[in-house]
Order: sequence, then structure tokens, then C-alpha cells
Amino acid sequence: MATRATTQGIAMVIMLLMVSIDAIITVTESSIPCSEVANKLLSCVDYAQHGGELPAACCSGLKELKAEAITTEDRQTVCNCIKSLATQIGGLNQNLLATIPGKCGVDVGYPISFSVDCSKVK
Repeated sequence: MATRATTQGIAMVIMLLMVSIDAIITVTESSIPCSEVANKLLSCVDYAQHGGELPAACCSGLKELKAEAITTEDRQTVCNCIKSLATQIGGLNQNLLATIPGKCGVDVGYPISFSVDCSKVK
């Protein structure tokens, strides 16, 4: 009996380790840090506040983020970061913010707005 209990205990530990490792790998592979999103879109802020000419660096950053956001989770993460950053930065004009993807020729798959539901991004 002690052998059977030991075997079951070892099997349980191995199973828990496999689940834990899989969870760690999934988070690592599909996460784009908000700091990276902020750095890539920093040059968009002045345009989103005041209008005028959209900096090429803004479009480059948006294109890079689109290319990096491969999975649904990546796209939802980027969407949530943009939404969070947009609400934290004062003075952004929602109408100007919404025009950035179109002016850059980038279809991000969702509207850039304060009210977008990022959980629905595919």
C-alpha cells in the first residue's frame, strides 16, 4: 500500500508541475508588456492631444505592435494596454485617437477608444 500511495503522490506532483510549467510558458509566450506598448506609441500622444501631422514614428510603433501581437491573447493585451494608457494620459481627443490606425494604414482589428471591450478582440 505504501508503494501505491507513493506512486500516486509522485504522479500528482508530476502532473502539477506540468500544469504549472505550461501556465508559465503560455504567459511568457503571449504577453506583450504595457511598457513596450507605451514606448512604441509614445510619439502618438501629441497628435492625439492636439491634432496636426501624425509622426511617422507613431505609425511605425503601431505597425510593430500589430506584427508582434500574433495571438488573440497578445491582441487583447495590447488593446487593454492602449485603453489603459489612453485613460491615464490627460487631454487625449477620442476622435483623433480613433483616426490613428486609419491614418497609419494599419487595421488593428478594433477601434482605439476609451470604451472598447478588449475581451471581444479576436
